[in-house]
Amino acid sequence: MIGCSASKVRTEVVKSVQNACYCAICLDTTTDASRQDQLSVIVRYVNPAGGINEELLDMVNANDMTAEGLFSTVKDTLDKYQLDIQNIRGQGYDGCSTMAGFWSSDEDARIDTVCPFYPLFRSST
Repeated sequence: MIGCSASKVRTEVVKSVQNACYCAICLDTTTDASRQDQLSVIVRYVNPAGGINEELLDMVNANDMTAEGLFSTVKDTLDKYQLDIQNIRGQGYDGCSTMAGFWSSDEDARIDTVCPFYPLFRSST
């Protein structure tokens, strides 16, 4: 029952983000009880009434904690929910060094290729 409810809520979140077109992503990692790193992928978007919504999209295993690994994990998660990375217009993270390197100079070249309209403003949440 919980799984069905979660699936329904996630479907509604994805529809809302797709309808908004543009969104920002917020990322944070935490270690679970089995010592596995979990990446929270949160989307922030403007709803039709003009209000800002912030929703948990998914928590995924972060098997590779390098900037390259986290980029791949985020891209795979967005692809899974059919959210276009080219519609990302901002990011937030907890300020750790790996996340700060998420869009470092090597990654800037790749993100410019994948998402040419991405404004490279960095912030910590």
